[in-house]
Amino acid sequence: MADQLQAITANRLLSGTGDSPVENAVVLVSDGRISAAGSRANIPIPANAQIIDLGKRTLLPGLIDAHVHFYTAGVDSMILRSIEPSPRKLIRAVGEAARLLQAGFTATRDMGYGDAVYLKQAIEAGEIPGPRMATPRYMIVQTGGSPDPHWLPREFVDQFDYRCRLADGIAEVQQAAREQLRGGADFLKIMASGGLGERHGLKDTYHYTLDELKAIVEEGHKLGVRVAAHAIGAPAVKNAVLAGVDTIEHGSYVDDEALDLMAEHDVIFIPTLGIMQAFAAGPAGISRDRAQEVLDEGMARVSQAGDRGIRIAAGTDFGGVPLTKHGNNAIEAELLVEAGLSPTEALTAITLRGAQAMGREAEFGSVEVGKLADLVATGVDPHSDIRALQAVDFVMKGGQVVRLPAARTKKAELSA
Repeated sequence: MADQLQAITANRLLSGTGDSPVENAVVLVSDGRISAAGSRANIPIPANAQIIDLGKRTLLPGLIDAHVHFYTAGVDSMILRSIEPSPRKLIRAVGEAARLLQAGFTATRDMGYGDAVYLKQAIEAGEIPGPRMATPRYMIVQTGGSPDPHWLPREFVDQFDYRCRLADGIAEVQQAAREQLRGGADFLKIMASGGLGERHGLKDTYHYTLDELKAIVEEGHKLGVRVAAHAIGAPAVKNAVLAGVDTIEHGSYVDDEALDLMAEHDVIFIPTLGIMQAFAAGPAGISRDRAQEVLDEGMARVSQAGDRGIRIAAGTDFGGVPLTKHGNNAIEAELLVEAGLSPTEALTAITLRGAQAMGREAEFGSVEVGKLADLVATGVDPHSDIRALQAVDFVMKGGQVVRLPAARTKKAELSA
């Protein structure tokens, strides 16, 4: 349980909102929430507070990866990954969640794994360590679409697949959406295009008709639930935006018209550069070459999206294959800077924008009074080197210390 009253002091505070840094900073935490934040010159430290002195470190909001998976398989073979029992994946996911939290990620969006709701429940119950989670349970996928394991009998997919809920036609996609919500989904995810392993082209193809997409979005929105769309090519992105989705995942081949639509509809863009970099640097082969092309296209579009005022959230897409285990997810912020965002914009992308993608920005995502005390610290200001986010050494989630560096803790002797 969080301490009654805590005071975290640091050389500098970054709120995650884009505001100017606060020097010689303090954040007061009461019952797991932020009760004050700012300069020590303006905020007295109560005499009964436990002080966590972070010295010359920079304090900032807990990091958020807005696009991950928790079904990492033990092998690279797609067939073996498909038939590995889901409980085995879930056991492995426990370790993945703990590593993600230790790396400073206090919240995340799982993007499609049927048993992820159980992982989330165990974290919320305090039974295992991990970040705050949102999950759609199963992805809603058209028959033969990505990631339908089409090499297996349809009956196997319907009964055993850990990612897909195959559905076709308006009535069936409505039923699929309702099933996910009944099972505890926090949002819905639609596969509106193919993926990297798609047999067909990615640039000019799309999955689901506009009417099917609208039917799924309506099922979510009428209950106040957000809807995410995996969409890589411009036609898929345009259809998804016109259908009313809240976030576009990937969007590597968007064109100017698609970007203009995203800006007009205020859709959050999650480019997922990290997974493509990992694939492009991985074992040689067709997927490596294709990944490099998708990465190059995605990098080129990030700054164009930023110029249009499109909100960009950081999401790695890590956790689906052994090549992308959780832990170094903060590399996404580095890639966003390489793609043209400023360090301040990248920091907002990996904090506040992630909370907005989850629809929970009122609870966390920035260092503001009333929000949950989800905080991390680094030895270097990310404004001077964004790679500092990959070296977090202090983590607090809801006022509870998860990771503590060589920092001094003591009782305040007097008010500041």
